[in-house]
Amino acid sequence: MNMTDETKNEAAPAAEPGTSTAASGDVPPSGSASKPPTALAVDQKSQLIVARDNGDVLRIIKVLAKGLVFPKTLDTDDKKIAAWQFAASLGLPPAVTIQNLAVIQGSVAMWGQLPKALADRTGQMEDYQLLLLDAQQKVICSEEKNLDAPVWGAITRMRRNKRRLNEYYFTEPEAIKAGLIAKGGTWDTYRKIMYARRTTGHAVKFEFPDALLGCPIAEYDFHEAPDLKDVTPRMAAPDADEVARALAED
Repeated sequence: MNMTDETKNEAAPAAEPGTSTAASGDVPPSGSASKPPTALAVDQKSQLIVARDNGDVLRIIKVLAKGLVFPKTLDTDDKKIAAWQFAASLGLPPAVTIQNLAVIQGSVAMWGQLPKALADRTGQMEDYQLLLLDAQQKVICSEEKNLDAPVWGAITRMRRNKRRLNEYYFTEPEAIKAGLIAKGGTWDTYRKIMYARRTTGHAVKFEFPDALLGCPIAEYDFHEAPDLKDVTPRMAAPDADEVARALAED
């Protein structure tokens, strides 16, 4: 039976204003009753793929998963969607922000520089200082000639607009008491980074709770650093055909 002119000329759903459509991927075999999936929309200004519904969100997530964008802790679709929606709630591009999110003990947590970046984005941070200390509680710096000294602690000084300057610190005795040094791992191998992130996370959490929207900070709330635990799989990037097939899936 021949297709009618109406079927032949059936138009694809219109893209949202300011968007165009990306390639939809594979076309069904001849004789197939199913229609090709609707092409994903691309925002003309940002050049980011736009999710128009939940189906688009899943398709975008599959594409990004093929490209190894997601940390290994986001190992299920449910975790990926949860992290994606949280990133969107922050008003940031999910594809970028999600690289600094992880699921730890059942909660979506941010890590690395994201907490401070969110505080900076408010435009209300008037002062920020990060100091690393040696065992004599001297600041580790070239002036003190102690750059090779082991990190004993850290202090973050932070001031929010029209508020007093506050100090947030974390020291080796506290880390030992919490059992962080004894268990080894990142707190033993990357002390400088962990002390710095722990105190900065503490400062942001108390000075800018509105910027975090209640999201835990991995280094502060869970004493973990997902990026220092090799959470991203070491694999070759997919070729263009694999990405096209992922785009075509509903």
